[in-house]
Amino acid sequence: MGAEKRDIYKDAIIYEGKLKVDLMKFINSVCKERELSQKEVGEILKMKQPRVSDLQNLNSVHFSITILHRISYVLGYKEKKSERGLNLVRR
Repeated sequence: MGAEKRDIYKDAIIYEGKLKVDLMKFINSVCKERELSQKEVGEILKMKQPRVSDLQNLNSVHFSITILHRISYVLGYKEKKSERGLNLVRR
């Protein structure tokens, strides 16, 4: 019997979706910690209210991983490599 075939593209899409949601949760936690309103978040990130709402509701369709990393950077965080992978840390 042969080994099960895995669809690496499907696996990559699933991983990307999970990564985007994790980044969005992190961004939302930073905004909540700073007690920012949707309007304030929009002003800081230069985003319109519907996009801020998508971000807060974890609607990842409208965001790429690159954009989410940029948002994290604007909020004062950068990636740092560690033994466990990449982490976001204060700049």
